[in-house]
Amino acid sequence: GYRPVARECTYQDFMKCQPLNFKGTEVVVTLIRWFEKMETVFHINNCLEKYQVKYATYTLLNSALTWWNSHKRNIRTEVAFAMSWKELMKLMAEVYRLRNYEIQKMESELWNLTVKNNDLTAYTQRFQELTMMCTKMVLEEEDQIEKFIGGLLDNIQGNVIAAEPTRLQDAVWIANNLMDQKLKGYAMKNAENKKMLERKPYNGSLPLRNKCKIHHELPCTVRCEKCNKIGHLTRDCKVTNSTTSTQRGQIVNQRVVTCFECGRQGHYRSDYPMLKDQNHRNKVGNKNGVREARGKALPVARECTYQDFMKCQPLNFKGTEVVVTLIRWFEKMETVFHINNCLEKYQVKYATYTLLNSALTWWNSHKRNIRTEVAFAMSWKELMKLMAEVYRLRNYEIQKMESELWNLTVKNNDLTAYTQRFQELTMMCTKMVLEEEDQIEKFIGGLLDNIQGNVIAAEPTRLQDAVWIANNLMDQKLKGYAMKNAENKKMLEVNQRDNRG
Repeated sequence: GYRPVARECTYQDFMKCQPLNFKGTEVVVTLIRWFEKMETVFHINNCLEKYQVKYATYTLLNSALTWWNSHKRNIRTEVAFAMSWKELMKLMAEVYRLRNYEIQKMESELWNLTVKNNDLTAYTQRFQELTMMCTKMVLEEEDQIEKFIGGLLDNIQGNVIAAEPTRLQDAVWIANNLMDQKLKGYAMKNAENKKMLERKPYNGSLPLRNKCKIHHELPCTVRCEKCNKIGHLTRDCKVTNSTTSTQRGQIVNQRVVTCFECGRQGHYRSDYPMLKDQNHRNKVGNKNGVREARGKALPVARECTYQDFMKCQPLNFKGTEVVVTLIRWFEKMETVFHINNCLEKYQVKYATYTLLNSALTWWNSHKRNIRTEVAFAMSWKELMKLMAEVYRLRNYEIQKMESELWNLTVKNNDLTAYTQRFQELTMMCTKMVLEEEDQIEKFIGGLLDNIQGNVIAAEPTRLQDAVWIANNLMDQKLKGYAMKNAENKKMLEVNQRDNRG
């Protein structure tokens, strides 16, 4: 059928996205950021190539504008505006390379750039920034790959060369994997050495006492700080902390549920307002009490625009403090998608417009390597997996999260805290729990023994079902505890009265 042609990007549309200005000063940093932000604005507005140079150069100020006006006069205005955006980028990089001695330092830095202190993240980020400016040194991607590998550590360089990567992102990915293995090896070796130092064998003549596990002759005087009894250490105490009925009642009342539709706390998915409204529309009939015919078409909702998206104030992600901020960025982004009913075809495009600094540098490099149309064709879940993988490999701290997920269990009957932490960890540890089936299995594995069997018997096929079943069972258990404690308290009070009488 007929599809309406998209409206061309006007200068007003372009300026609404607040592009950066470039004044020709502090060239090294600001020119790179100007390039990156400009490409982002072009994609937001679907700006045609014939307008890109024209609109971009309207943001030049001061000495940069003086240079551009002079250049236009020399080659004629129509010729200047006929060049492509890539040609303008190369021209400006060349002009400011010749006009600013600092770029020569950058070429020297790129020539001598190597991984320092095993920090492959910093090396990769700086490499991408330098190659964007030093266009004469690394003209083609093949040159970039060769230069990138040349700066790696000797103990992984040979393996990366042997893999024969044809794209820069492949070389980065392989190098990160190898570095991960090296760092894990170092960590395991250090842990083994530490254990060997800590576990020194006892060489004395005193007997080992079975209760306290300490060598001594006199009667045992070791006192447990938990139960206040003599004969065992606090760490070996088998007495569990008792909780009063009042405290247990508070736990029941304070438990906060989490919605798996919008990610917010305080309601179940079935109570999510947008879903309830949708179900209500499906069930409600017409004014005469007769249901609407099933074949009748509902009005089509207006598509989410970039302006709608930005009104919800999505978070920015800069590529720093990765473990915490990336999770929060994922969560907030999904919430914004749901609020606007954002179609899948726009999700990656809009989400990546919120990237800044090193994260934007990485994304632009990735787009160039696989082509922009391919990058924007991926789904939101694919982007999440890619970013979790990229920043997982670029940040050693995520390995701690994988270890935490592996050992995660419900503590102090707090199923809410367990569920929330489980969701955060599974969002990052994509290699450990690839499919929902794996997530369900891991979630059930961390539940308390007294409800785990019942959840397994229910055979949930979705994670949200497993969470819902576990919450119901935990509610019943906690209510049972509270009632039992209340009965025991009443019986104790009755006995005390009888004894007084």
